[in-house]
Amino acid sequence: EGPVVGGYTDVLVPSHLQSIFETLLRKLNISYKIQVENLADEIEQEEMSNTRAKLKAMFRSASRSPLLETFARHSQINGWISSLSSSCSFCSTFSIGKSYEGRDMLVLKMATGPNKPVVFIDAGIHAREWLAPATINFVIDQLITRYNSGDQDAVNLLDKFEVQFLPVANPDGYEYTFQAQWYRLWRKTRKPYGRCYGADPNRNFDSQFGGPSTSNNPCSDLYHGPYAFSEPETANLRDHITGEKRMVMYYSTHSYSQLWFIPYGYTRVPPPDNDEMVRVATIGNNALFRTHGIRFELGTPANLLYAAAGGSYDWAKEKAGVKYSYTFELRPGRNRGGAGFIAETDMIRPSGE
Repeated sequence: EGPVVGGYTDVLVPSHLQSIFETLLRKLNISYKIQVENLADEIEQEEMSNTRAKLKAMFRSASRSPLLETFARHSQINGWISSLSSSCSFCSTFSIGKSYEGRDMLVLKMATGPNKPVVFIDAGIHAREWLAPATINFVIDQLITRYNSGDQDAVNLLDKFEVQFLPVANPDGYEYTFQAQWYRLWRKTRKPYGRCYGADPNRNFDSQFGGPSTSNNPCSDLYHGPYAFSEPETANLRDHITGEKRMVMYYSTHSYSQLWFIPYGYTRVPPPDNDEMVRVATIGNNALFRTHGIRFELGTPANLLYAAAGGSYDWAKEKAGVKYSYTFELRPGRNRGGAGFIAETDMIRPSGE
């Protein structure tokens, strides 16, 4: 199933095919506009913005980590959240397992008391979505700072829930995107499959596995893997979520398009408790609007973009029994300019706020 009729689709076209592609669109009477003239220039701008942000961080208060509001490497993120357990009285870290290439998938736990309902938040399941891990890092810092200063919203949250953060759910793929410009848009894991590498981890969960918007071609960006949970990263998430009996909320953070997805991703048929799912999501969406005047589009992937099977949040609700399970797509919004997955560091703070 393809994109929603009447909706927007971003297409990356090689320069030598641009005139042919535009001619085809005109013949088919499909309206279009060029969002980005040269994606390589945008990647260079992103790199420069990250360098500037790192330099700026050197002159910040020593109480804030220099990785905040930058696009940090996986080892830096792991090092930072590990260090928080010594400076934050209600923070601790644990590993849910290792990636295919042996990287620890560290989770930061915030618990001000025992046996509270658990909210689990992950990011970076798609390697190229740098804004998602950076946003979660910002949220972690703000939540600790505000709780310690007595901010009532932060106190209410952590007095009621235990919150767990996995900033990078696909560490091998995420690290690969930093290796060179031409790897920047890598999406999948890095487990080899013949001459190609990786499966799409958000098509690898046991929820209508192999259904719409997936591929059985290992070279495809949408390769679902040879079987559900074939990737160590998704198997680690499965084992942790199913083992965490107090989990009541699951949020998977992605970019981009400014969307708030409600299950299910693979069908237009909503879950039986759809009204409650929409009610809770609307409360959050209204809070987003009050902060920056931006309201996310709320709905199922099939109604807003396209149907997609094997997603983490569908599996969390359908198979693991996590009632409130959502996916966020952060900035930039659809058809609002920008270079999609390529984001400058000045997007991190407003996304986190």
